[in-house]
Amino acid sequence: MVRIATRACVAVLASGLMLGASGCSSSPDTPEATLAAFLHALGEGDVEAACALVVYDKEPLQGDDLLLCQGGFRNVVEQVATEQELAQLRAAEVTGSAVSGDQATVLPEQIEGVPAAYELTVSLVRIDGTWFVVSTP
Repeated sequence: MVRIATRACVAVLASGLMLGASGCSSSPDTPEATLAAFLHALGEGDVEAACALVVYDKEPLQGDDLLLCQGGFRNVVEQVATEQELAQLRAAEVTGSAVSGDQATVLPEQIEGVPAAYELTVSLVRIDGTWFVVSTP
């Protein structure tokens, strides 16, 4: 599972979502709010909150997988992203999504204010009523 989580975090990082989320007790209740929270948390450097909103293979990250995700995002936030990129992520807005049951897709044009590298299609999944950003291999 650790190897899978490493690939999962690398996939999220490589997809351009390098940089956010809220804790489990106040999870966003829409795909838009979840993705915005994810981006904002990364912009704030809150890698714990960001990774709390990431799932791999329909399972929220736990244990070593969660620690690997946090380490990967911490590296991006502290060593890769510029202060301007972090500020843009803190101010990002998600304006819509297409929802089908427990699956959602946010298109690049529905993510406003992020650096061009972060304008991409994002998949989300609802698990037990909570939306998560999907990490793919």
